[in-house]
Amino acid sequence: MSDITSPFKEFMDQYAIQHGDSESRYFTKSQIYTAFRTFLSRTRPNERVCMDYQIFCIEFNEEVEKRGVNKETSEKVTYYKLFKNSFQADINQQRETEVNDTLNISARALNIHLCCKLCCGYLVDATTITECLHSFCKSCIVQYFQTENSCPVCQVLVHNTNPLASLKQDNVLQDIVNKVLPGVSKHEAERFSSFQEVAVKKSKVSPECAHSSKPRNPFVFTSLYIEWVGPESCTVEAEDLKGKHYRVCDRALIGHVCQLVVEQLGYVDSTNKPTMNCVLTCGGIVLPPIIPLAAVVKHELNFEMKDGAIYLKYDIQPFK
Repeated sequence: MSDITSPFKEFMDQYAIQHGDSESRYFTKSQIYTAFRTFLSRTRPNERVCMDYQIFCIEFNEEVEKRGVNKETSEKVTYYKLFKNSFQADINQQRETEVNDTLNISARALNIHLCCKLCCGYLVDATTITECLHSFCKSCIVQYFQTENSCPVCQVLVHNTNPLASLKQDNVLQDIVNKVLPGVSKHEAERFSSFQEVAVKKSKVSPECAHSSKPRNPFVFTSLYIEWVGPESCTVEAEDLKGKHYRVCDRALIGHVCQLVVEQLGYVDSTNKPTMNCVLTCGGIVLPPIIPLAAVVKHELNFEMKDGAIYLKYDIQPFK
C-alpha cells in the first residue's frame, strides 16, 4: 500500500496554487478529503493508497502550514481556500459514484433469511417469536403452537401455556420479501382467493361470511367442576369454593388449577406464594400438576364428569 504523502502533494500542487483564471473558494476538510479520494481514483486507478482519515488530516495540516493556505473559521468549522478549476467537479463526481454504487446480491443468497423453516417456502405474513427472533409464516407457526410451546428452530421455551402471546407480526421482513420477490405476494393472494371459492362451495357459506375479517379465537376452553373431597377424606380441614363451575384455557396446567384453589381458599402469604399444597383428583385418580388440561381430555383422563364438565376434587395438604 502506497504512502499518502506523494499523491497528496500532487493534489495540493493542482488545487492550492492558482492556475490561469481559476476561481478561489473555501472548502471544509471533509470536502477536501472527498475530492482527494476522487483525485486518486482518476490519477492512480491501479494503485492502493492509504486512505486513513487521521493520516490524511496530519498530511493536510502540514501542507496547509507549508503553503500558507488561507483559512477562515465560522461557527467552529474551519474553511480552507483552494482554487476551484476542477476541484468542485471532483467532489460532484465522488458524490455521483457513491449514489450510483449499488451492491448486487442474488435472491438465492437471501433464501435462508426469506424462507419459513416449517414449510420451506417463502414467508407469507411473516411472524416473529419475540423470545428468540426466529421468523415463520403466520399460519405455519400458529398451527405448530397448537401442540408445542417451544421454538421449532432453537427449541427455546416460548411460553408454558400460551406461546401465541409471544408472536409478533414482522412487517419489515415481509416488505423485504415482497420487494425481493414481488411475485410471491401476488401468487399467494391468488391461491387464497381460489381457496375461499372452494371453501364457499363445499360449506355453502355466503361469500360475505367467507371474507369476514373477524378473527378466530385460537384458544379452546375446558369446563371444570371443582369440589372439596369432604371431611371424611380430607387431610386438612377445609371448605368448599364459593363458585364450583370454571372455564379454563386447555393450555393451563393442573398446577395452575391448584394455584387457583389455594388462592380462593386464602392459603397464600403476602407475596401470593402458597402456604399449603393442593392435590386434584378425577375419579379417584391423582392428576400430576405438570400436565395441561388439553392432555387430560386428549388421553381420556377425565374419568368423572358432572354437568358436562370435568369433575375434580381437591384435598388440602401441608407441604412435605
